[in-house]
This record gives sequence, structure tokens and C-alpha cells, in this order.
Amino acid sequence: MKKGRKGKDDEDLTGIESNDQIVRDLIDKMSTALEDDMNSNELKKTAFKRLLMLNTIEKTLIKQDMQEPFINLKGCQILSTWLMPMPDKTYPNAKIVMMILQSLDRLPITNDNLEECKDLEYYVDIYRKGGAGQSHKECQALAKSILNKWYREKDGI
Repeated sequence: MKKGRKGKDDEDLTGIESNDQIVRDLIDKMSTALEDDMNSNELKKTAFKRLLMLNTIEKTLIKQDMQEPFINLKGCQILSTWLMPMPDKTYPNAKIVMMILQSLDRLPITNDNLEECKDLEYYVDIYRKGGAGQSHKECQALAKSILNKWYREKDGI
């Protein structure tokens, strides 16, 4: 009788499940950081929780095997909320915006993903137009590039 040895298919399933769990944990931490920053902003305190997460987010989303689970688990929605203005109507720190835009540029976002998260396109367009202020000038070119890529996909170009 053969000993129970995992085959390649079993290992692949385990890898997929662990990637999904890693992404779920990341999205949960991103949501918590956003809530903490919003609360701090309302109390007129420094909002820094999202800044502390940037390295972790970037290291996770640069991995191709994490990108699809991130999109499938509604990661685009959390990225959209990170681009929104704070309760005092100020926009997020330019470092946060740039990292989110760089992540969006790498992610294989489809038309269906954009349909599920219409706010994402709206907020990226605000940064493209310079609506977030002078401190976000460096984000404009990247936001324009992302939108052009999405528009070409929509138009089938």
C-alpha cells in the first residue's frame, strides 16, 4: 500500500487557499488602518496607520500569484476607499496615493472589475486632473496612464 504522499495538484490547492487567506488578512488590515486613520482625522490627530502598511501592501501586490486573489476578493474596493478624501476633506498623503496607483498599474484589472468598483475609476480620475492638490502632482502622469490603459481595454484596443 502506498503511503499518503501529496501530489502536485494537492500542493497547488493548498497554495491557492493560503494565498486567498493572506489576501483576506491584508484586506482586513487595510480596512482597519483606514478606519483608524479616519477616526484620527475626525479627532484632528495624525493619521499614520495606512503609511505604516505601505511596504506590506507593495510587497504583497507585486507578487503575481497574489494579484488575482486580491482582485477576486474585492481588493479594488479597498484601494478605492484608500484614495477617498478624509473626513476633513483632505486627500491622502501623496506616498499613499502613489503606492495605490503603482499597485493599480500592476494589477490585471478587467472591465468587469471596474464595473464592480465604479468609484475606483472616479478617484483615479481626480488624481489625473490634479483635483487632490499640488502635493499630488507626481501622481497625475501615472493616473493618466492607468486610465488610458483601462479605456483602451474598454474600447477593445
